[in-house]
Amino acid sequence: MTSENQSLGIKSFDELKEYTGTYWVKLLDAVWILDGEVGTEDEIKHRISEKRFDILKVELIEGDSIQFVCKRVPLYVLISTNNCLNRN
Repeated sequence: MTSENQSLGIKSFDELKEYTGTYWVKLLDAVWILDGEVGTEDEIKHRISEKRFDILKVELIEGDSIQFVCKRVPLYVLISTNNCLNRN
């Protein structure tokens, strides 16, 4: 168990996928949210590869009835980093 402000040690997108334990097929249709900002999978990959932050928390919200901009999505991936702690 980690504290809320301790890094998970995730340094790559592949490590993120492994950490979530989610099948890659599900991640293809996921809505990605990094520190409260919606991004594409490629944007998330790029930001993680820059290594300018530590990932503190990853949450998955799954369901058949989740709506996002008039489209049903199977999964939300919420990623919180130490950058969100520095925002005022």
